[in-house]
Amino acid sequence: MVGAITLPVSALLPPLDAATAHQKEREAAAHEHLGFDTTPTPKFISLPRLAAVLGLLPASVPLSAASAFLELADLPDFGSPPSQPHDAVLAQPKKHVLVLTGPRAALHLALEEQDPAFLRSHSYALSNRLRRTDIRYCPSVTHLKLLLTVLGAEGVKVAPPSMVVLYDILSLLMAPQDGDKSVADGDECSEDEEPKPAMILRPGVTLASYLGVVAVALELARVAGASLLILEPAGDLALPLVTSASDTVPHTQRTRTAKLSEGLRRLGVTVGQVNGLETETDSASQRTREARYELKFGGETYTFTRSVGTKSEFACPPREEGEPLEEGGWVWEWS
Repeated sequence: MVGAITLPVSALLPPLDAATAHQKEREAAAHEHLGFDTTPTPKFISLPRLAAVLGLLPASVPLSAASAFLELADLPDFGSPPSQPHDAVLAQPKKHVLVLTGPRAALHLALEEQDPAFLRSHSYALSNRLRRTDIRYCPSVTHLKLLLTVLGAEGVKVAPPSMVVLYDILSLLMAPQDGDKSVADGDECSEDEEPKPAMILRPGVTLASYLGVVAVALELARVAGASLLILEPAGDLALPLVTSASDTVPHTQRTRTAKLSEGLRRLGVTVGQVNGLETETDSASQRTREARYELKFGGETYTFTRSVGTKSEFACPPREEGEPLEEGGWVWEWS
């Protein structure tokens, strides 16, 4: 039963590559053997069937969450026979995950900047799970709602998803602010790059505009018996409750607003929030070297870090023996 599959909070960050994970296990074992104090491993709770996380997370979180969910879904049922014919196992329908997000370029550029190490894996298990992760790129909220409505219709012949992920849907309701460019907290750009433009809500957008999408997604989850995970990297924004009679009135002048989290909770969604704690920058380049965050979810608080990583060995030019790899991408770790 799909409802019995509970995704742990740890799936919100990408898994470490095998070499790094093995090294950390050896270091922890050595510290324990020598009697040194070790950082206790956090005990991760499970996400409810309807969950939302508001705040900065890696761009790979839809993929890592989908992979973790399908890995759990592929485990045999506790009450199933100990052994089944190979043909019977292959004939069983495999669960899949539906990821809905904005334009393709936005997600691809974010993944390229992060350069998650786990996506470099060539294991059959990961490739198989990613093939069962159906990513749909929607150019507008109208397209997104239409797709959700069609998939949630009774009698549809498409196999229903086991989990639905809405990623950065809020960006479809926003547009760059003319004449104002800024760099978001924790981001940086080189001398040759233009700063990212500040984003503002489109004219006429209200809290109901966003919750209307969530309501259709909830109906799809109900019909399919699926889990729903909402991820909004923009955070817990305040959206206007009503729109002005004139679209020329800026959103900043509207006083009647409500937090995104308040609207989601009214729809029965459990909400977690990510907050920034501290940032370490390079004094010479003023680039962020490491940033710490906390995730509050279900009465628990977890901390994690984002630090500068290294490029894959195959992505670097030839180097001398002992020469370090070039820096690139981001490494996200629970702390």
